[in-house]
Amino acid sequence: MDKKGLLDAAVSRRQFLIHTSIVAGGLCLSLSPLASAASSASKQVSELSPWLTIFPNNDVLVTVPSPEIGNGVSTQLALNIAEELECDWQDVRIEFAKFSRELAAPGSYAVGLQPFFGGHSTDHARMPYTMQLGASARERLRHAAANHFNDSPSSITVAKGHLIHKGSNQSVTFGQMAAAAASVVLVEEPTLKSHEEWQLLGKLHPPKQHAPKVVKGESMYGMDVNLPNMLYAAIMQSPVHGGVLKSYQPEVVENMPGVKAVVMIEPHDPKKSWVGNPTFGFDGTERSSAIAVIAESYWQAKKALAALPVEWDDGLGVFWQSNELLQQRQDKLLDKAEGMKLTSYGMLDFHRVEQVVEATYRTPFCDQLMMEPLNGTAYFHDDKLELWHPTQDMQQAFWIAVDESGLAPDKVEFNQTFVGGGFGRRTVGDDVRMVVAVAKKYPGAPIKVIWSREETMQQGAYRTPIATRFKAGLDEQGKISSLQGLTCYSGMALNIGYSDMVYAAAGNIPNLKLSSTELPTHVRTGAYRGP
Repeated sequence: MDKKGLLDAAVSRRQFLIHTSIVAGGLCLSLSPLASAASSASKQVSELSPWLTIFPNNDVLVTVPSPEIGNGVSTQLALNIAEELECDWQDVRIEFAKFSRELAAPGSYAVGLQPFFGGHSTDHARMPYTMQLGASARERLRHAAANHFNDSPSSITVAKGHLIHKGSNQSVTFGQMAAAAASVVLVEEPTLKSHEEWQLLGKLHPPKQHAPKVVKGESMYGMDVNLPNMLYAAIMQSPVHGGVLKSYQPEVVENMPGVKAVVMIEPHDPKKSWVGNPTFGFDGTERSSAIAVIAESYWQAKKALAALPVEWDDGLGVFWQSNELLQQRQDKLLDKAEGMKLTSYGMLDFHRVEQVVEATYRTPFCDQLMMEPLNGTAYFHDDKLELWHPTQDMQQAFWIAVDESGLAPDKVEFNQTFVGGGFGRRTVGDDVRMVVAVAKKYPGAPIKVIWSREETMQQGAYRTPIATRFKAGLDEQGKISSLQGLTCYSGMALNIGYSDMVYAAAGNIPNLKLSSTELPTHVRTGAYRGP
């Protein structure tokens, strides 16, 4: 972004307010829309993390409202703030936001609790908002230091977490001035630096915040959650999507070593859903039933689950026995050359062309193949729920947990962990629902629910299978004079099979018709993202 673009996008005090407050003798800043500023300020709760906190020991804590899934969003947000704050990068640390703060004071994260999909978590349009927090904190600290030295703010320079008084060459740290800075009210927010003045953003150094922790094994992923008196659950859903549990014999495994309970999870009734605000709604989370074994260790739970006699009803899965059958049904629909029209102009006439070229292209069901299997930890106690989960969408996960728990939203605390790969699989929240449902059957102890690698793949939300047939008519010069394209998809229509190249070329084709049709199956599909 150039200097003009950056300044044009800077936060206006007519649109946002930056709130200051004191926590443990330090400076806290949060960013809120003007309309909700009064309510969010009055509802401040000390244990809820703000966007930015400067502690007396000079530590700078940046609260990240997006999952860290390896793309470096946590480092990016911290860099945005540190660039303007001019703290020492070595003093910066990060933590994930709490949805409970946004719930208690809507607008606390004015630029959004960003999910990880579609590029939202590193949206550069949000950079000026977070950079403004750093600039605002810096100016408040300068004013506090000016008062300390009984001089004007212009007499104070800032460098690596220190405030230097030009007249005396004495300095104080950010931490020493943090509490005083919290009471400073700026007449107007400072202007952001120009791109040419950046010292951190866009540079090879400093080192990334998240990467060393990942390499050293210090980052807490969902699989790393370890709580006192924690138990483990191995889970099994129908091997055929949409299938339901017919019968099981818990008495066969209940006396195996370490086994605490065998629990059945019923298909969720969507009519009982909370009126919340999940990103994707509750659709897609209610269809499955499951069986789980809770034990003292995951190995004990997994071994008992493998020995448990279980019978499933395959439901609609009985009609889809092979990929060949799917392709046969796709071809029948493509042969009809009918469907929902996407774009059409001119007149197709393949009898008056020099040559006809026809081809069918297919993509299969594809699993996301995450490094970290599906998992999560839930703890029901004292009429509340605590949940630790590697989700791609904190807002979606929170409302799914509220819905399944049956508790009021203020009784549910969601804790975001690092995410060991998602590619769209960890967005809808069906895995969150299962974790909560299992733990709800065994309150009083934290339950870590783990899908085996095989179960994770079997319960994928696969990339939509697509079959696309193109028929092109060529003129005497070999150019396309007519083009017909029909796509048959099964599942989420996130990609209807036409590339941007086809649409770009359409302007040069005098006769064109593109359409799509759906072939419903029982298999769950979902977002599928990758490099």
